[in-house]
Amino acid sequence: MVAARLRAVTSSPVLIAKRLQELDKIVLTPAALCVRSSTPDDWYPITKLADRYAAAAAIQCEGCPFTFSGDLGGDLGPCLERTLLMEHGRPRHQVDGIAAGTTPEERIALSSAAPEPAEDVELVEDAEAVAA
Repeated sequence: MVAARLRAVTSSPVLIAKRLQELDKIVLTPAALCVRSSTPDDWYPITKLADRYAAAAAIQCEGCPFTFSGDLGGDLGPCLERTLLMEHGRPRHQVDGIAAGTTPEERIALSSAAPEPAEDVELVEDAEAVAA
């Protein structure tokens, strides 16, 4: 597994697509709990209650090697980075489901806290190999 801290985000569709391909190779493997689930609907709980959604997120992603640690000073992790890139620019009502142990509201808050990306900024990351 490769952990990376995203230092700058780009709004360039080409760079986003390239990074998403890299993250897909890391995350979309049998090691990911969501990939090997026989009930993908579990990642889309039918509830508007924030505490129930958060509880479902914790349960669904517990033990997954790609789950966000919750430490904003640390690495986002490949699953959360992938999800934030996929959701970038979407209206709030289109951010849904559980990803990296986070709820849509948590990801909206994370995205809102990030600086607005520049068109010409490249993805810059510190990557380190982590023993799986």
